[in-house]
Amino acid sequence: MPVSLKISFISLLFLFFAFSSGAQPKRSPYPVSIKAFLPAWENAVVVLRVNGSALTAGTISNGIFSYNTFCDTVAEATLEVRSRKKATYTTFFLEPGTIRILDEGMRISAYGTELNNRFAALETSWDSSARAGGHVTGLQAANWKRSKVASLVEKEPSSLLSLRMLYRYFYLDPAADDTLYYRLFQLLEPELQYTTQGKKMHEEVKGRYAVALGRKAAELSLPDAQKTLRPLYQQGSYTLLHFWASWCQPCRKENNLLRKIYRDYACLGLVITGVSMDEDPGAWARAIKSEKLEWTQVSDLQAWKSPVAEAYNIIAIPSNFLIGPDGTILAKNVDPDDIRKFLRKSMADSTNNTGLR
Repeated sequence: MPVSLKISFISLLFLFFAFSSGAQPKRSPYPVSIKAFLPAWENAVVVLRVNGSALTAGTISNGIFSYNTFCDTVAEATLEVRSRKKATYTTFFLEPGTIRILDEGMRISAYGTELNNRFAALETSWDSSARAGGHVTGLQAANWKRSKVASLVEKEPSSLLSLRMLYRYFYLDPAADDTLYYRLFQLLEPELQYTTQGKKMHEEVKGRYAVALGRKAAELSLPDAQKTLRPLYQQGSYTLLHFWASWCQPCRKENNLLRKIYRDYACLGLVITGVSMDEDPGAWARAIKSEKLEWTQVSDLQAWKSPVAEAYNIIAIPSNFLIGPDGTILAKNVDPDDIRKFLRKSMADSTNNTGLR
């Protein structure tokens, strides 16, 4: 075979295998134009981040910030705007065309391109549909929107829009269903799970799933003030596990409310275990004494570094878990009034006692 023909044959063979194995020719970068109209932010500093890394920076002049670039793939982008007294962060999709970013008073929104227009349209549609459906409280509306997010992720697991909505309505929201959050995150394509937003959710979703409703609570022990190891909860009893600290004012307020619940339900078998996030043993002891906390108090005085804090995914306090007689997590992060209602129903069902308050 002539040399020239041999080379051509090899080249054709290479191209055949490249395309049959899924390799695609590299696409040319496409032009992107960003036009931000932010008159209320005159002279503010602007940083444009793409996939978490700063792409450019500037200032708002005459109410406008603009930037032109090229990208070879649709990406996550954030426009960070800072003045002396305030800051705002607008997340949008960096994609072909002209992206218009507008200050709408309550929020800054992006329009003008396919995914950005679709995100804005979904937000508007969901807001109006939630109200029309009678979901009037913030929690009702958020739960309804989370059901819409679930449908979106199931239908479009490879879309950046699905990732964005999952991040918006589930990430760092203690009211979200952790089991559903975990399942939806696992449905996302792997490349989405390792974007900037995906990586933020990756560890959080695992931690929250470990303490999701219906799962077995971690069986751990901590020392009390006399250094005696005490289990966090008791098998056969309802246990309220309460994470708090002496320096946390909302925690101290919640302790006062829990004291009333304990006096009403301890005789019916309720156990409360207070887990302190303190590091100072003196401050912890003084708080127990001054507030007359009658229930079990434990701590390893390692605060956020405690293995117990990690096992129960504690990222803020006060936090609480209601654990059933079989060690199952029945409820979490509920306010004292709701704890009382839950106990009234659960304990009445198990004791047939109608005299509960």
